[in-house]
Formats: sequence, structure tokens, C-alpha cells
Amino acid sequence: MNVPETFHDLYRQRKRWAQGGSEVWLSNFLKVFRYPWQYRFVIPMLTDTTLSIIWSFFFWITSIIFIITMLSFAITGNYERVWHGIVMSMIFVNFQLIAGLFQVLAALILDFNGSKLRYLIFSPLYLLFTWIVNPLTIVTTFHKAIKTVTGHGSGKWISPERKVVDNNGKF
Repeated sequence: MNVPETFHDLYRQRKRWAQGGSEVWLSNFLKVFRYPWQYRFVIPMLTDTTLSIIWSFFFWITSIIFIITMLSFAITGNYERVWHGIVMSMIFVNFQLIAGLFQVLAALILDFNGSKLRYLIFSPLYLLFTWIVNPLTIVTTFHKAIKTVTGHGSGKWISPERKVVDNNGKF
């Protein structure tokens, strides 16, 4: 698999994946809903995608509400509420990171008999990054997916230019 070389190209790739996933979800949701027995093996994947899309919108809507609320508290001088909001959000983020850390630990132990455990130290940063970028890409491409499914858009992807690597690993 060719991994994008820049953050911009990685973000574009994630946007493409998010739009494609939303297009598949939009194209198949009613079909599976109408004939659940016929598509019973697709229902778990459809449920997962549905919850991911809902969670992505919920994440960004509540994040915006949180920021607006904290700014209004700061503007009115209610710094105790600002401090309380930040501390409470950090507690919840830590619980999420701990749960994610256990998931990554299990995956690293199972993958190649634990030979990749050295990556565990970077997993909290990776989890934070994916928990912010993936919902962002879903939310920002959902309208494009709707346009494509309804026939008013294009799902065409142009692959980024990549550098050629020789046998010694040099560009």
C-alpha cells in the first residue's frame, strides 16, 4: 500500500475514504432496511457505519458547543466554570485514551507476537489524531457524498504524485 508522504495528502486520502464510505452507506441503507433478511450479513457493517457517521456529527457539534460555552464563560469572567469545563473534559479524554491504549496494546500483542510493542508509546497521539481527523473528514465530505449519490457530484479521485524510491531506500 502506498502511504501518502505529506499530511495534506494523508488528509485528502482520508477525505476520499470518508466520502466513499458515506456514499456506500447512502446507497445501501434503504435497501438493507427494506430487506433485512436478505442483507442480514451486511447489517453489522451498516450499523457500525451508521454509528460512526452519527458519532462524527455529534463529536463536532458538541465540540463547537463546548468551545462557545467556554468562551462565553471566559468573556463573562466566570473562570471557575472555564477551569471546571477543561478539567472535566480532560478526565473524559483520559478515560478514552486509556480504553484506546488497551485496544492498541491487544492489537500489538496479537500482531506478530508482540514484535511491534515499541509503537505503544505513540498510540495515545495516534488515537487523538484519528479521533479528530476521521470525524472531521466524515462531516466535511458528507454533503459531497449526498451530491454524488443523487447524481449531482463526482466520486472521481486523482492520485497524488509520489516520489520514486530506489532499491537503497533513497529518493
